[in-house]
Amino acid sequence: DVVDTTGWTVGHLYVADEARTHMIPTAVWTLVDPEAVRAFRTATEATPMPRGTGLPGRVMASGRPAWIVDVTRDDNFPRAKLAEEIGVRAGFGFPVLVGRSVEAVLEFFAPEPAEPDEAMLEVMGHIGTQLGRVVERMRAEAAIRASEARNRLIVETADDAFVAIDAESRILEWNRAAVRVFGWTRQEILGQTLPA
Repeated sequence: DVVDTTGWTVGHLYVADEARTHMIPTAVWTLVDPEAVRAFRTATEATPMPRGTGLPGRVMASGRPAWIVDVTRDDNFPRAKLAEEIGVRAGFGFPVLVGRSVEAVLEFFAPEPAEPDEAMLEVMGHIGTQLGRVVERMRAEAAIRASEARNRLIVETADDAFVAIDAESRILEWNRAAVRVFGWTRQEILGQTLPA
């Protein structure tokens, strides 16, 4: 966890909208002192950031990590007044990339102004790329599951008998129509080998 390992006290996740024009705030936070940042959290969760606006919008626009030395003195940080009131000063964010598309932005804040730490930005950039790969795999797995479910539905509701076998002639699929035609239930026949 970045907050635990770096000393930054606030972490938050934004996700991109479908049109890729705004970063949408989530309720996903990592906080050292949740009560101290309640107003900042409330304002953040109610404020989508257009591409280019605020820390998440900047990261969305560039596709690269960004650093703000002091968010209370930054002209492009809409939550500056709240940040000043609760003692949030330095901020950095990095993208979660799927291909070249920014799917999410993780933003972090510290109580004191801080000069950019290029090594940390580079590491966080790599973490964002790795997280993007996880998102890609999850999406691919979901697409495969949806495709398999559609195929099962088509096979199961077909009026004709459907039997699928593998290279060793083991039965992999057996629909209701096959039960009617051949008389064996799916449980009895799956995994059995067709006679030569």
